[in-house]
Amino acid sequence: GAIDVDTAFRTEANLHHLPRIGVTWVIPAGFEQLTYWGRGPGENYRDRKQSARLGIFTGPVEQEHFPFIPPSENGGHEETRWLELHNNQGQAIRFTPDKPCHFDIHHNTITDYKEARHEHELQRRLESYLHLDAAHSGIGSDMGWSTVLDEQDQVPAGFYRLVCTIQII
Repeated sequence: GAIDVDTAFRTEANLHHLPRIGVTWVIPAGFEQLTYWGRGPGENYRDRKQSARLGIFTGPVEQEHFPFIPPSENGGHEETRWLELHNNQGQAIRFTPDKPCHFDIHHNTITDYKEARHEHELQRRLESYLHLDAAHSGIGSDMGWSTVLDEQDQVPAGFYRLVCTIQII
């Protein structure tokens, strides 16, 4: 069987721009093998995707993390058509959005990343946290000393929708 999830987001205009709009899924421990059809294999964002090719990529969830100093969210992938998480028992969970979306997956929550000042403070959890985003902002800084985010790479407040089919395969 399959579960169809239809989420709608309406944000107030006074929020102006948001970093992301989407859903977080907690994936049970053991689903460690990731396969997806989207942009990769390295991380990419709406303002950093031209160098990432569209294809099917596979690898362990653990490789989606990069130890930035200080720790920060990372490992995003744009234009994802589907993704699967497999365990060692031959089970898989497949997520298929109705239109290409952004995703990232880690063994840490967003709060974990915000609270850790150093990599050793970032405790790896057994479960994984999958973010499927209807919209995700760029990361900015066209040059090393700038944090400017161009207008076209921002996510303005407004209405967003994410529709996704989830299957156990």
